[in-house]
Amino acid sequence: MKYQVLYENFIGAVKNSIPRNKKVSAVLTDILKIEKEAVYRRLRMEVPFTFTEIAKVAQHLDISMDDIIDSKPAKNRPLYLKFLDYSDPMALGEAVLENLLGLVKQLKAASDSEISFSCSTLPALLYLNYEKIARFYLFKWSYLYGETVGVKRFDELEIPSRLSQIQQEIVNESRYIRTTNYIADSMLFSSLVHDIQYFMSIHLISEEDVRLLKAEIDRFIDDTEMLAANGRYGETRNTVNFYVSNINFETSYICAETPDMHIGMIKTFILNVVSSQDNQTFQGIKNWLQSLKRVSTLISQSGEQQRILYFARQRDLVNQL
Repeated sequence: MKYQVLYENFIGAVKNSIPRNKKVSAVLTDILKIEKEAVYRRLRMEVPFTFTEIAKVAQHLDISMDDIIDSKPAKNRPLYLKFLDYSDPMALGEAVLENLLGLVKQLKAASDSEISFSCSTLPALLYLNYEKIARFYLFKWSYLYGETVGVKRFDELEIPSRLSQIQQEIVNESRYIRTTNYIADSMLFSSLVHDIQYFMSIHLISEEDVRLLKAEIDRFIDDTEMLAANGRYGETRNTVNFYVSNINFETSYICAETPDMHIGMIKTFILNVVSSQDNQTFQGIKNWLQSLKRVSTLISQSGEQQRILYFARQRDLVNQL
């Protein structure tokens, strides 16, 4: 292919992968560790980027080489999933939550920021504030990701102090996001109850731990109902909107945006996400979330009857434990 096309694809991909307030020249200088003038010569096409330089930038910015090489209008949009090779599931969980913390801090720092979730399972920004619920998701992650030999029981799982610290930081920092939207499936707690019952049936969670989990889930529901009624975080007064979907959906989607950044995500593997900063992918996920709002009922600061009925239904699900 012609170098002109490769150049345009490469620069376009770099621009889509960095905040709008950063200069391409500064980013490339930092990544390639070369003089600014050498970068400028490449940007003016006086000197070509080498394949090694392009590959290094693509790896650093999570750019797909397919997007750079393919000059045709893309019918398929890129989504990226970081598979980190850790033998210790807790180390992998820590790395995944570190990425989430980085995103939350980016949203906190922006003058105007918004994050939206369609929730078929409990959203991390809420449940990470509850020690036993967070432990259960890490336990499930460890059980499915770890070795089948020597599986640890729920009460044997050791949570590294750094991981607990990251969880609390995510909760604290997330309250500074200007607007948070949750679109909840009508049976939000159903899968959690089913999973707990399964692990109890194979004797990996004791009846006493189930009792303690149930008590904490009840508290989670009480706190979330109060947050929905207020529609704001008490300490920051930032907006929290809760919607209850009138249809069921199988997958959780996430959209996060500031004036300088946007990213669309699809939740997978309990803790992880596939993500993309591609404009069309982001807009597609955002449009899907807007569509879900149209078939949902707003229960924040309004819809009191629907709010009471919704949380009563969730308590009935949890009472199955």
